[in-house]
Amino acid sequence: MRAVNFRERQVKLDNLLVPVALSASHVGWGSIRLEPVWMQTGEAAGFAAALAVKTRTTPAALNPDTLIRKLAASRVMIAFFNDMDAASDDPDIPAAQYFATKGFFPSYDARLNEPLTEAVQRIWEEGLAALHKGRLDPMTLSRKVRQVEATDSRKLKQTRSQALQSMWREFTKQ
Repeated sequence: MRAVNFRERQVKLDNLLVPVALSASHVGWGSIRLEPVWMQTGEAAGFAAALAVKTRTTPAALNPDTLIRKLAASRVMIAFFNDMDAASDDPDIPAAQYFATKGFFPSYDARLNEPLTEAVQRIWEEGLAALHKGRLDPMTLSRKVRQVEATDSRKLKQTRSQALQSMWREFTKQ
């Protein structure tokens, strides 16, 4: 709880969402200062407030993963890909956006129409299991995906998109 002095009167504030006056390093500020990022940050704060009301909790107690899933399902761009238009009505977008925040993609190319390889499938399954257990380290997963993408692994009939859709359906049931 933070006390704020308004003309010599103490007002106590808790769970205040302030999307514009946020704290960042000089590196982060390079992106945050741009209007589209401010708009998306404000949109995320609005979704957080609505979810907090809906789930009868406070913004501080809101499960961050619930917010990320809601933002992805609402087609808010939370990850950038060179080969995908986040504003399109492509059904793959929410899954790709969500799993990008979890380290399933080591680059700015989702390559959703490419066949899934055995090696990537194995690492994605490990990542999914860790995510379920609450032990996922997105950076470690991203490094592992990058390593196995560089190997020669058997291509499966399933596309990367189909695999993501399957994982996404599992998470949207929760």
